Amino acid sequence: MNINADMKKELSMALQNELNRQVVAGETVLLSLPGSFGEAIAATDRRVLIIRDCDSGATPGCAAYAYNLADIKGVEDISSATGGYIELQLAKPVSEKDTARVYFPSYDVSLFKSAADAISQLVAEKSASVSKSAPGAVIAAGNGLCSKCGSKVDDRAVFCGNCGEQLREVCAECSGSSPVGSTFCIVCGKELAQFTPACAQCGARVQRWMSYCTECGSSQHQSCLACGSTIQPNWRHCGNCGRLLGSGEFDPRTSRAAMNRLDSVREAQRGQEEPSETQPAPTHAARGDEAAQHNSSGRALFEADDLAGAIREFAAAVKLDPNNGSYRCNLAVAYDENDQDDLAFLEYYKALEIDPNDVTALLSLGYMYNERDEMDKAEQVWGKIIEIAPHSPEANEVRQNLSHQDEL
Repeated sequence: MNINADMKKELSMALQNELNRQVVAGETVLLSLPGSFGEAIAATDRRVLIIRDCDSGATPGCAAYAYNLADIKGVEDISSATGGYIELQLAKPVSEKDTARVYFPSYDVSLFKSAADAISQLVAEKSASVSKSAPGAVIAAGNGLCSKCGSKVDDRAVFCGNCGEQLREVCAECSGSSPVGSTFCIVCGKELAQFTPACAQCGARVQRWMSYCTECGSSQHQSCLACGSTIQPNWRHCGNCGRLLGSGEFDPRTSRAAMNRLDSVREAQRGQEEPSETQPAPTHAARGDEAAQHNSSGRALFEADDLAGAIREFAAAVKLDPNNGSYRCNLAVAYDENDQDDLAFLEYYKALEIDPNDVTALLSLGYMYNERDEMDKAEQVWGKIIEIAPHSPEANEVRQNLSHQDEL
């Protein structure tokens, strides 16, 4: 389609750099408009992108939300005397509406209305091309054509070898491919829950087995709150532990998972630390080793359900290394599990004094407030996780908790 040249405006340096980073080889930018509040909307021949400048110190750079044209059902423009916004109507609605919206000032109302019409036309043309070409249908070998670039493709090809266009639907259950429009997967026979092999955050290609996007690092799957296993959108029960999904049938403290999460995070941080030019005093090193031994013993006792012993060992580790937030979190978890809530609160807050952005401490603290029916405080604590680490597994867990708030 032909889009008016007025719809390709100059963006700020940060927004333009992010757009350039998002566009892949062979993709053409057709539309780019700066909106209000340091944000922009862009449309290519494949996707629509919402980009926001979020350089606030805690979250440097820009956030980009990319949606394939095939996943957009329509475009709505809302305007008033003070401005308005364009909102993408998605086949799979997002939990945060602002990730599918771009706001604009009052003097750009007519321009953004035209942009909404142009994007609607792109979506309609994409839908028509898929319907007309019937990519993935059973055709004579060698006679199939890619609906995107017209190259010849094999009748069983999932992606075009020339332009990368997706030609067949991928089953979220077994990863088998089926013709577009199939009701059931032709490989496993289950009702087809399509897996879209593109990151919803940045649009990069992802595979079904990936837990995180290799381009932007955002989480690609929902997880069971009880056991942490990946769950599929159409499951009623977790395939690993059998919990009824979306119900209150889980231990909200998830203590062991919290400890494992702490260990993995601290281990990763230790691996990133640069070696010090000066060696610490031997006495400090010895105290650190002794503290680590007490912490390890505490974990073993906790796993054996010896809470009193675990508390004793964790407390010894904290006494030897009082500035180690991980040890304090472990002690708080043990206190919490032993119904010593006041002491648990104290240790969580001390851990957050050491590291205010410790998402594991924030997550566990929110659960404690939730158990005490102090949901305002729980939402406040959990909201900070979404603010500082919006694409982390902990943030996804928080969103799932809030969506099932009445069941917790």
